[in-house]
Amino acid sequence: MNDFWSANFWGIFGTGIASFSLLVSYLSFNYSRPKIRITSVALYARQFDYDYMQQHRDDGPHFFHDHSLHFRMDIRLANKKGGAGAISKPQMVIKIGPKHWFKKRDEIVIDPETREYRTTSTSDNSYSTETIDLGGSFNLTGGQILHGELEYRVRDEDMEKLAKSIQSAGYSIRYQTNSGKEKNCEVELTHTQY
Repeated sequence: MNDFWSANFWGIFGTGIASFSLLVSYLSFNYSRPKIRITSVALYARQFDYDYMQQHRDDGPHFFHDHSLHFRMDIRLANKKGGAGAISKPQMVIKIGPKHWFKKRDEIVIDPETREYRTTSTSDNSYSTETIDLGGSFNLTGGQILHGELEYRVRDEDMEKLAKSIQSAGYSIRYQTNSGKEKNCEVELTHTQY
């Protein structure tokens, strides 16, 4: 037995070191990949807009032409691992129409507002408008926790579609992960006076 260990000691030792190095490399690679999760989502709509849609849901499209339904979403995200990564700012998906066992409900898909416009007056009584790009994704470093606020607006023909099934509408968000996978998450709507 001693002959076996003395003849193969360096081979066994080298195999053990290589296996340990491979394990450390795998664990390091796994930790350096991002793992971004949405930890909480709250969706708000103004009570005034919601009431207006309910009152005029059968009155025709002209009642919704100059109106929009404004939504605000508070979202919290956390990167559970050490690598930096990003997820797309989520689209809001509103499911409308009657619920059936075998038929998918119609969807209204609304992108978040990712640009902000600021108009300022100049000394010669003219105005200039500055466009601020808010970006299309949330970028997180390793271990970072982020709180964001997004705004959505339903306009035109989507207003009329939503008004017809406002009481049975379902709300969710849809976003792309860092690896390109599409994820969906249902959200409860809260009415506020903001």
